[in-house]
Amino acid sequence: MLPSLGNLSLAGAYLIRNAFYPIIVSAINRKAETDDNIFKELANTMTTLSRFIKAALMVTVLGLAFTSSSVLAQDKAAIQIGGLHCRGCVDPVEKGLKKVNGVKGAVLDFQSGIARVTFDEKKTPVSGLVLAVSGIPHAMGADMKYSGTLVLPVRSAEPKGRIEQARSNVQSLPGVRRAEVKKGALYITFTPGGKAVTTKALLSAISKAGFTTAS
Repeated sequence: MLPSLGNLSLAGAYLIRNAFYPIIVSAINRKAETDDNIFKELANTMTTLSRFIKAALMVTVLGLAFTSSSVLAQDKAAIQIGGLHCRGCVDPVEKGLKKVNGVKGAVLDFQSGIARVTFDEKKTPVSGLVLAVSGIPHAMGADMKYSGTLVLPVRSAEPKGRIEQARSNVQSLPGVRRAEVKKGALYITFTPGGKAVTTKALLSAISKAGFTTAS
């Protein structure tokens, strides 16, 4: 597991405080016989101080790099879960989603029926994630099934943006079964066994109609 930026920054601060602070105190307390000796002591101390500052800065920079890489590797998806019977369905759906390759977290809100999933799309495309919902064993037994629909909130990126064109563009993507517009969002289902559809492909399709995802 990569260290967090907070931990690396604290490590840098700890390095500075515990490495060069005692050197400064020692230089001040040391009884030098002449002014020349004092200046030499201060010069040596400043040189050491400079080295430790550079080391601490390097630790912080590495922390930023690790944090950025970690964030970029995480994608998010909102999935409307169909077939919910009761609150007893929440736990099996969340556990089922977390078993999908690349999924790092899943939280299902029973009231809205929306599961918010954090995952690595390099391991599983968003279409595969949504289709995986139907394979989760239902809490009420084999006679019932769950279903998944991707919810993609959109907003116009320019005055000429046309929501119907955005829907049509998504609908035409190989692997997309159906795309509908509801309350400022695209509700998208995928074809089982069809071509994999990525978030990047969906964003490209809606951008051609002057739309982008809503923040």
